Parts: sequence; structure tokens; C-alpha cells
Amino acid sequence: MLNMAVTGLVGYGSVDVLRKIRRGEDFTIRDFFPTDELGSVMALTFVKDIYLFLWSLLFVIPGIIKGYSYSQVYYIANENPGMSVDDIITESREMMDGHKWELFILQVSFIGWGRTLHFATILNVSLSIPRVCQKGLSSIKHS
Repeated sequence: MLNMAVTGLVGYGSVDVLRKIRRGEDFTIRDFFPTDELGSVMALTFVKDIYLFLWSLLFVIPGIIKGYSYSQVYYIANENPGMSVDDIITESREMMDGHKWELFILQVSFIGWGRTLHFATILNVSLSIPRVCQKGLSSIKHS
């Protein structure tokens, strides 16, 4: 439950910060955690997760497809703060109708960047450890 609250709050806050950047507005770190909208974000996240859970009971694939259908809920909630939870979820579902595959391809395209980052991190660690050990040994010899 706590994980759901934090994930929903940070997800909504991230959308809010991205919107402010797009409009050229200033933002602070506090904007990532919109505590003044905690109740509505928690309700939205709870209902969305319940729907995803129920769809996932059928099989895994319908749950994944509905996850893409509900992927825009935080964007819609941020643009329309007075909208009801069911209307937000319905709007997201209608908005993603015919575009779920495009979002999937976009997300898959980032796998290569993740692999590159992973390789660079391994390379950095493998090149740094011998140097750190060498410095540690040289300081022991001089003591």
C-alpha cells in the first residue's frame, strides 16, 4: 500500500514537473511530491491498480494491454484537476485506443540505452577497482 502511494505520488509529481518545464515555469524538488493533492492521487492510483489487478486475473497479456491503456492517467489528471477518477481512466483508455503498440515500441527502443549504461558501469567499475586497490596497498606500504 505504501509502495502504491509513493509510486503514484512521485509519478504524478514527475508529470507536474515535466509540464512546468514544457511551459517554462520554475519548479522545486517539492513539486515532485505534491502532498496537497495526496487524496486524489491516491484514489486514482488505487482504482487504476485495482483495475489492472482484475484484468491481470484473466491472464497476463490482458493486464499488460490494460497497463498501456491506463498509462496516461497522471497526465490527464494533471491537466484536468477536477475530473473524476472514472472519467480520467476512461479518457486514458480512449486516448490510447490504437496507440498502445506505438508506446510499446517506444519503450522497447530504450532497452539499448539501458544496456549501454549497464556496460559502461561495468567497464567503469572493472577499471576503477584495480586502481583503488593499488592506491590502498601503496598507502599501507608507506605507513
